[in-house]
Amino acid sequence: MEEEQSFTPGEIVEIIHGPFAKLTGKVRDVDNDNRMLVMIVEIFGRDTPVELKFREVKKRPDINWR
Repeated sequence: MEEEQSFTPGEIVEIIHGPFAKLTGKVRDVDNDNRMLVMIVEIFGRDTPVELKFREVKKRPDINWR
């Protein structure tokens, strides 16, 4: 069984699935009911919001994101 994850705004996470895999960013919004979050990643030099499911990211407290 998959471990339950929870996230809070401001945490640093890394995308682990999909076309943006390996990008890191900061959590902006969390929807615990739907197990979704919005994180900000830098794409082409611009901060871009990306909506992801909890299972598509992992926490990376070891990384400083700007």
